[in-house]
Amino acid sequence: MKKIILYTILGIILTTGIGIGVYFIVANNNISVDAQTYVSLSINPAVEFTVNKDGLVVSSVATDAEGDQIIQSYDFYGMTIDSACEKFTQLCIDAGYVVYNNDETSVVPNEVVITIVNKDTDVKEDITNKIRTKLNTCFQNNGIFGCVSVDTLEEYIDEAAASGRSVGHIKLIMAALTYNPEFSFEELVNMPINEVVKLVNNSHKKLIRTTNTIRAQLKLDLEALKTSEKYSEMFIALEEIDQILVSLDNESLTAEQITELETQLATARTNFNETYGTLFEEYKDDKAALINQAKEDSKQALETIKSQYRTRIQNHKQNVDNAKNNSANLKTRIRNWQQEQENL
Repeated sequence: MKKIILYTILGIILTTGIGIGVYFIVANNNISVDAQTYVSLSINPAVEFTVNKDGLVVSSVATDAEGDQIIQSYDFYGMTIDSACEKFTQLCIDAGYVVYNNDETSVVPNEVVITIVNKDTDVKEDITNKIRTKLNTCFQNNGIFGCVSVDTLEEYIDEAAASGRSVGHIKLIMAALTYNPEFSFEELVNMPINEVVKLVNNSHKKLIRTTNTIRAQLKLDLEALKTSEKYSEMFIALEEIDQILVSLDNESLTAEQITELETQLATARTNFNETYGTLFEEYKDDKAALINQAKEDSKQALETIKSQYRTRIQNHKQNVDNAKNNSANLKTRIRNWQQEQENL
């Protein structure tokens, strides 16, 4: 019961950004934009992808300044996720974000750390294996000792244990919360994974033409908007509704207790709509204005980022060529080393 009520309350929030997705549907109407899987990849440059049911990338956003150089210089939309991760890794190699002359004895190896989140464990494992295979081959073909590991996400272990969710699921929730402060952790932890992925996807679409630095500032601005004098009481009211939802999630409740809580929830919803319905629309407009300003602020910065990336490629071209020329002699050694890393 709780989940049905939750989606009804927050339906207006989830639909924010639908219009932004229209471009993607028109641009390639052969690709479903229904995001189902979340993928993060870090090799120093870091990126987040959302992926549709066919395994195709429908959004991508850098999560650090180095990743900006790559995301703003290459369009991953419509690629298979394993090919997108392979291309991202190759672009990292081309730009010198790896150590070209390491070997089996190197203390700090070139490591690509990935996180895959999907409601279906088999799908998650399939995507993980495909990415691992593509990236291992990429390193072999470039003559570079590099490997793939799945992020342990130790920082989310406590939240995962308390909520009965996986650490990857918690990371996904944190990604969704970054630019959607109107939600609480408690609300998102009870949503199906694919619904949270869609929320991240909508955020990506709105923020794809911004830099990581500007997105970090935008996060602060959005939080300040939420806690401003104008909107703070509205969010307190939303939090009160959320507390009722949390109480409803208790499986030990009696039928009488559930009925009482549902009555409280219906009253709280009605009061919220009557008191804050118009104000919530204003909040959405103010939030959109902050996002649009971030896009505007990014225009000049993006050109600088692209120029810096082109320069990095030129500066590291000789190193890349030398490594590739030696790749035939190293492939077997690299492959054996990669297998050892998987077994650690």
